Amino acid sequence: ADEEIGGLRFSGQVIDGLDAKELRGLLDQAKSRMGSGVAAIVAVNEGKASIAAAVTDDLTGKISAVDLVRAGVEALGGKGGGGRADMAQGGGPDGAKAAEAIAAVKAASASCFEASVALPVTMPGPGSGTIESTVSMRIAWAIRRSRSECRAGARVVVMVSSLVLTARPERACAAPSSA
Repeated sequence: ADEEIGGLRFSGQVIDGLDAKELRGLLDQAKSRMGSGVAAIVAVNEGKASIAAAVTDDLTGKISAVDLVRAGVEALGGKGGGGRADMAQGGGPDGAKAAEAIAAVKAASASCFEASVALPVTMPGPGSGTIESTVSMRIAWAIRRSRSECRAGARVVVMVSSLVLTARPERACAAPSSA
């Protein structure tokens, strides 16, 4: 079943007895069904697991399937994993951790997805004064939680090139529309 994590559609499933060669076709179907999002499937056979992840074309500039698969492979006790930005595959020796691998891919997806956030920021100004402004920017979501946990008073750290801004939002961050 598809779910929404902070504005990103995600589909993850574990299938026992699935031949790893069938992963690509199932992921293509999931991408078509979702339109925009990330899909991951773990196939478990004889105690070992194969994992594959797919990212729809509109998101490959923000999320790499290779990075997602590597997170899942690590959870399965394996190393590596590879492919392209839109689809990647790997495996690991511990099929019993298939659900953890899906959770790792889900967390990595959320951490890669970008949010548009307007933050009130106070910066040192000329002399001893300060400049108060609202800075609108796209930031990489640095925590592995949904945006619903960004609440008033929560500390948010944003890195822009070599400049680091720290802000405490005065109100909760609204999840961006899925336009």
